[in-house]
Amino acid sequence: MDRRIKELYNESILMEAAARYGVEPAKVRKLGGFESFIYEYSKNGKDHILRITHSFHRSMDDLTAEMEWVRYLTENGGDVAGAVYSENGLLAEKISSGDSYFIASSIEKAPGKPPGRDVWDRTLFRQWGRAVGKLHRLTKSYIPVKKPRFQWFDEYLIRDFDKYIPTEQEKIIEKTGETITRIKSFKTDRDSYGLIHTDVHQGNFFHDNGRITIFDFDDCAYKHFVSDIAIAIFYSMMSRNDFNSKEDFAEFFLHHFMDGYSTENVIGDIWMRRLPDFLKLREVVLYTAICRSMSPDEPDEWCTNYLNKHRPTIENDVPVLARDLV
Repeated sequence: MDRRIKELYNESILMEAAARYGVEPAKVRKLGGFESFIYEYSKNGKDHILRITHSFHRSMDDLTAEMEWVRYLTENGGDVAGAVYSENGLLAEKISSGDSYFIASSIEKAPGKPPGRDVWDRTLFRQWGRAVGKLHRLTKSYIPVKKPRFQWFDEYLIRDFDKYIPTEQEKIIEKTGETITRIKSFKTDRDSYGLIHTDVHQGNFFHDNGRITIFDFDDCAYKHFVSDIAIAIFYSMMSRNDFNSKEDFAEFFLHHFMDGYSTENVIGDIWMRRLPDFLKLREVVLYTAICRSMSPDEPDEWCTNYLNKHRPTIENDVPVLARDLV
């Protein structure tokens, strides 16, 4: 999280945000958060999530566009945690804080729990794929209510990547720029490009009795559909079962993921053959995000290991996977 946001945040912001959603601050429990402050609360016998975001991270237009899309998905059968309206009947509440502002929003808490080892199997992967395929099918018909959400290349981690990667890592900056430029050159059409989640990994959905519920649409943007598939592969490999290699697991995962996906949406073979490009994009964007967020005074072991492991693979154009999946 941007240090400026931490410095501006205080208890009065939480109190105001809680009041906008009709809940007492004392009954709000902090859960954490990477880019926003995340809380849990109960109201009318139901559990909800309260998110407080600063305008340094997302503008009011951006966040409103996100919540409008979540509402649309919910109303049309998407497997997502539903948007919650404030006491004023709004999907996002602006809370002034000096020259900038915070934004409060809320969703229903997803039923179930994160997918554990007990359900980490082909059945879960099919459900995961089906849920993502449904989002892609629904987004083809989506018409924004107000200002549309941004394009993927306008996301600050991508647009301003060279501001966050240390200047002495010239090769990383060069290779990141090449990856972004290459993907920006790909065509866009209704069947391959639209408003998508962009971060549907196993930490952003809960599993409950055979059903998946997706949440955390903070990174949603207009992007190629195949990106959501690549991101699912990328992060699933971090939790893979006992396979001989990550390539063996990725093939197994993709087969069952696409088995579910194809029940809801069809994606062209040309895009599946571009999976390596989108896997590489996720690799460099995560590298950039870690560079931006990790404090040199408080190094994180996982983040440090990621940077050390992936710096040479990015610099030397080593594919995320040693063999193609399709």
